[in-house]
Amino acid sequence: MSIEEAALSRQQTNKTFSKKGWFRDTNSIFDDRALSPYAMLVRLYLARCANEDRVAWPSATTIAEHCNISRSSAIRAIKELESAGWIRREKRKRENGSYSSTMYYLLDKVDAIQRQKELRIQELRAMPYEEYLKTPEWQATRGRMLKLAGYRCQVCNGKHNRLNVHHRTYERLGEERDSDLVVLCPSCHQVFHDNGKIVGPRYNTYKGCAS
Repeated sequence: MSIEEAALSRQQTNKTFSKKGWFRDTNSIFDDRALSPYAMLVRLYLARCANEDRVAWPSATTIAEHCNISRSSAIRAIKELESAGWIRREKRKRENGSYSSTMYYLLDKVDAIQRQKELRIQELRAMPYEEYLKTPEWQATRGRMLKLAGYRCQVCNGKHNRLNVHHRTYERLGEERDSDLVVLCPSCHQVFHDNGKIVGPRYNTYKGCAS
């Protein structure tokens, strides 16, 4: 089942669940052992307030009062839920451009995983490039490309113990496609930096960005 189909199925289930005095939420929220008790409590309160489309808009003060916690604790719990991918926040604007209430979109486990991935991609793209090269995501991508190239330079086809995985584009940093990268030996890598292009047996004329 695709994410879109799952979302439609959840919407239909939500709309049929209308028993007065009851509310529902996903069981998987209790499987996230990293969530604090306050975050779980706030998530359940948001579920109680949510409409059939799983959207709620109580103020931080209202959340704190009904959960019997301080307003600062409620705000921290909201940030924790958003960081973990269990909710998405959106500010509502008035006609004059000023902000009114905050909309809270409740996400389930599938949505949470996707949201965590999106947040991580944003984080990777915001960090300095040198720092990005130290991340486990890049190390996994680099290893995949080296294996794909047979641990050889993709220009001169030579073997070397210090191969570079070079970005042809930074457009999809953090989720690079194979075509975004090329494996180069130090000599071919230097030729590119000197000339801005490389001609080789496996790439007629290779152009890309510096790395």
